[in-house]
Amino acid sequence: MGDIYFQQKSFKKIKEFKDKGTTLLITSHDKQIISLICDRVILLDKGQIIKEGTPEFVLNFYNSFITNDNRNIKVTNINDEKIKIKGR
Repeated sequence: MGDIYFQQKSFKKIKEFKDKGTTLLITSHDKQIISLICDRVILLDKGQIIKEGTPEFVLNFYNSFITNDNRNIKVTNINDEKIKIKGR
């Protein structure tokens, strides 16, 4: 996200928006930024939502997801932070 000055300026502006209750859509692969900024996270894979919830919940799932062989994994159900996966 640029040099340290730009990052601090950006985070300050994002915090101002959050404090006002503004909804922000942030797209990132940076897990630290996601944890610091987001209250809710949606994980996409090939354009499909595969997980949704708190940053901690979704990032834990993401870490597990990327360490497994996902070529044969198919998401079949998403319901209240529970997921069924076939093909393991």
